[in-house]
Amino acid sequence: MKFDLTKYLLVAFFSALLAGCPLEGNNGKTGGTGLAGINCWDTNGDRVNDQSEDVNFDGQWNAADCQAAQASSQNHDAEFNHQHICEALANLGQYPQGCPSAAAVPPSGTLTKLYEDVSANWYDDGANGYTSCNTAPNDGLVKIVTRDNLGFFEAEEVFVASVTRLEEAVEIQNDTCFNICNGDTDCVASLARKVAGSDVSAMDCVIFYHSDTVGTYERVCGAGTPADARDFCRDFSGQQNRWSAKCP
Repeated sequence: MKFDLTKYLLVAFFSALLAGCPLEGNNGKTGGTGLAGINCWDTNGDRVNDQSEDVNFDGQWNAADCQAAQASSQNHDAEFNHQHICEALANLGQYPQGCPSAAAVPPSGTLTKLYEDVSANWYDDGANGYTSCNTAPNDGLVKIVTRDNLGFFEAEEVFVASVTRLEEAVEIQNDTCFNICNGDTDCVASLARKVAGSDVSAMDCVIFYHSDTVGTYERVCGAGTPADARDFCRDFSGQQNRWSAKCP
């Protein structure tokens, strides 16, 4: 039998090549350590605790600022400027949920700056909260309540009629949001609220109208023990949440 040297060399070459191949793949190159995640209160993502990101003004940057930044809630239908629709339907004799009923009576009284003199405008309710204007049952429609170590502003039977962006300095100097409400015969309350994470110092002026078929508007304003949370909401109301409301 003739010996085929070429075939022998090829078989030997590939056998040696396969013998050097591991059955498992080599480990890949180890990757570097990634950047830490962004804290929920770091609204501009720069990993710096900016003053504007201390939303509840307690000198700390923590989850309470995240809750305060997103903290207003109500029936979704009541978060829109829908008073014109309600008025049009009322002219047709229709009063859907969210619109004032045929028997609705808007609160009467004097529009009062609740942030101007907190000792005169907020009253201990005996349950870790405050009423506005006076003690119950002669209190106003805005109150401070606490639950789960958080403080909330609550406004009863109101819906958001409009929101206007204001410069913070102008609002504080001129009480612009109060004046907008005071010049609107349908306005029963207003709130100049700090815009969280804004590149400029700004406040939103929220105008509220009355409806007896909506739930309660609420906004987080403080954190801590019930006593601390409620006092923080009251004492710092002139900085972040400037409420005005009709007092009986």
